Amino acid sequence: MQAYVDFAARHWELFGLLALVSAMFVGNEIYRQIRGATGLAVSDALRLHNDEDATLLDLREVSEFREGHIPAARNVPLSALQDKLLELRLPKDRPIILYCRTGSRSASACSQLRKQGYAKAYNLTGGLLAWEQAGLPVAKGRK
Repeated sequence: MQAYVDFAARHWELFGLLALVSAMFVGNEIYRQIRGATGLAVSDALRLHNDEDATLLDLREVSEFREGHIPAARNVPLSALQDKLLELRLPKDRPIILYCRTGSRSASACSQLRKQGYAKAYNLTGGLLAWEQAGLPVAKGRK
């Protein structure tokens, strides 16, 4: 045990960085929990879409959507989400899967929807990139 203490004392910079990185991971998880964004793995999102007919909302801009999107997804750019929400008439008790390219934009949108009573709003963890890495189909072109 003393050898570990001696090593830590000699390399205090490394242990300081380790503590900082660990604190960042813990802080990020706490922040995610506070925001209310519930992450959903690709396999779980696929199951939810197939079994419970979850609505897929692509929150990227129209040009990004045309380059490739999950089949059956609706394109609602994040900037227009609040305006389009009434127009979409999504039932608050039906699952909604939100995604963007990496999952960061959709995480904030997910917490917004949950605050508005959409209890089954989920963020696709890793976004479209994770979907593609799983080898799942991507549609291209218009809405």
